[in-house]
Amino acid sequence: MSNSASFLRPVTAGTVDVVAALRARGDREWLWSHEFRDEAGRLCALVNVTIAVRPRSDRAGDKPS
Repeated sequence: MSNSASFLRPVTAGTVDVVAALRARGDREWLWSHEFRDEAGRLCALVNVTIAVRPRSDRAGDKPS
């Protein structure tokens, strides 16, 4: 449904670690946040993602609509 990214500092070498957390879990949408950190532990980016949630079909062979 939506993506939002804030880039705080560049990472030109090394490894980037990402931690994702489910911030809100409703019946119809979920909100996830992600923190990207460089090897020194400095915050490099923040990303929020809101996704739509559909009911799961329990019948075999059903395709999502």
